[in-house]
Amino acid sequence: MQFLPNIAAAVAALVLGFVWYHPKVFGTIWMRAAGISPDPKNINFPVMILVSLLVPFVISMPLNYQVSHPDEHLHPFVHGFFHGAVYMGLMVAAPIVALNSYYENRGWGHFLVNAGYWVVTLGTMGGVLAMFFKPGPEM
Repeated sequence: MQFLPNIAAAVAALVLGFVWYHPKVFGTIWMRAAGISPDPKNINFPVMILVSLLVPFVISMPLNYQVSHPDEHLHPFVHGFFHGAVYMGLMVAAPIVALNSYYENRGWGHFLVNAGYWVVTLGTMGGVLAMFFKPGPEM
């Protein structure tokens, strides 16, 4: 198994997370909704980076399988983005985030920021993974 596509997808998720949760994007809304202090002293950055790469790397494995079929009508990135955003993001991640947000009594801001992140991130990861797919000979 080649891990380069999975590593690329995990790095894309890490970069998107830095942008998405930046205080000037959605970070302030998310911290307020989650009740998190913006104090950087409470963050172990090496562990945060490791987890932020490891989790998307694991997620990329089944997503890679899902996007590894050709579609002659769509650009590979668009095809992969669709699979990641719709099938994994909207149909798997968003309902899980909704359930967690509801039971944790976090409110709509928490749900929208986190679910939005996963829909966009899984879409991007699917697009990145699909760009690496090379169809083999017909069976």
